[in-house]
Amino acid sequence: MRAALASVLVLLVVGCASSDEPPPDPPGTVLVTMRLGDRLCFDCPTTGTDLVLDNAGNLTGQIAPLGALAGLGAITKTVAVSQRATTAVAGEGYVVKGNNAFDSYYAIYVDDYLESPTGGELGVYLKWAPLSAVSSLTIAPNPVTVTIPQIGMAETPPIAVTLTYSDGRTVDAHRSALYTVPVCGSAPCPTMIDDPSDATRLIVQIKAGMTPGTLRYTFQASPYAAAKATLSVTAQ
Repeated sequence: MRAALASVLVLLVVGCASSDEPPPDPPGTVLVTMRLGDRLCFDCPTTGTDLVLDNAGNLTGQIAPLGALAGLGAITKTVAVSQRATTAVAGEGYVVKGNNAFDSYYAIYVDDYLESPTGGELGVYLKWAPLSAVSSLTIAPNPVTVTIPQIGMAETPPIAVTLTYSDGRTVDAHRSALYTVPVCGSAPCPTMIDDPSDATRLIVQIKAGMTPGTLRYTFQASPYAAAKATLSVTAQ
């Protein structure tokens, strides 16, 4: 009987201990060292600024402080943000909106302080992860077919460009003007135009006497490398 009670007590203790463990970091978590005066840009291929740690130890940007949290994994949804400066406090979480056209949000957690050998604050160790960021781009219909005219341009049927975010929501990229079309390497090249009916149309520039074939054009929701799609246009 005593052995049975001891087993129950051990299970209860183990159960209580496991509930105190911090939630795991979400996929895509990045750990960075931000020194006082540093700027941070999420998913930027080159330069940009989404968040600044000023010389007073404040995080400045489109941000919402969430208070003390068990870890980055405790931040699971977006909240309303505003342009403000808020003190970077170890053990506290934040939601930050990226300074781009993609309406992307990120979870932020101050893991610890970066200090000098004498104890002076030099910055913070900060974790961040996409909370609602662009994860993919799709085009439909794909492929599309156009008839080669003797001269001039041929217009494809309307196509839809859709962005999907890491939290599952989708955005019509045409209406939001979120995509970019890289420079075409060889003619004929496409041009994106706004259609009065709010549909995206690909205008294929046709050369007289052009041989029928398949043209492929790449769309990318820059700066997200994962958000790419190739549209095939079959000319006949």
